[in-house]
Amino acid sequence: RGDDPHWWQDPRNGTRAAGAIATALRKAGGPRQGAGAYIKELNALDREVAACIGHLRPSERKLVTSHDALGYYTHRYGLTVVGAVIPSLSTQAQPSSKAVNRLVDTIRRERVRAIFPESSLNPKIERAVARESGARVGGALWADTLGPKGSKGATYIGSIRDNTNTIVRALSGGTERCP
Repeated sequence: RGDDPHWWQDPRNGTRAAGAIATALRKAGGPRQGAGAYIKELNALDREVAACIGHLRPSERKLVTSHDALGYYTHRYGLTVVGAVIPSLSTQAQPSSKAVNRLVDTIRRERVRAIFPESSLNPKIERAVARESGARVGGALWADTLGPKGSKGATYIGSIRDNTNTIVRALSGGTERCP
């Protein structure tokens, strides 16, 4: 996905990374127990996410987030990124008022149901954009960080699973949920 550093948002890339780590550990003489089981979990996660997003109608598969962190995820699962509050691969950038106004117009035109703030950022701008555009804030996503211990986003698998459920629930207007 070009310069997008968020490769882990596609579980297939997580599978490749786990395999590469296991191979490197084996070559270094280190432990490698659990790699096969974890890779099976990641493959199951990929199938689970695809099936859950499959419940959304194509017209509902429009995503607006805090910043451009879900390119790999959206490409893998057939969602369209309509826009981002911070149109950058980094959360260090700041949106201009002109960019925010364009985003509000795009959300209205595309009839986007929900805007998803990132869990590690203050959702103040997302709330304002939602208010102006008629969309709603759909729930925080784990994009650049995992959640604290005990949260649904505390692990890689948990974060992808929770993001998927949050997205599907919000974009379907609450009619669909992931198992």
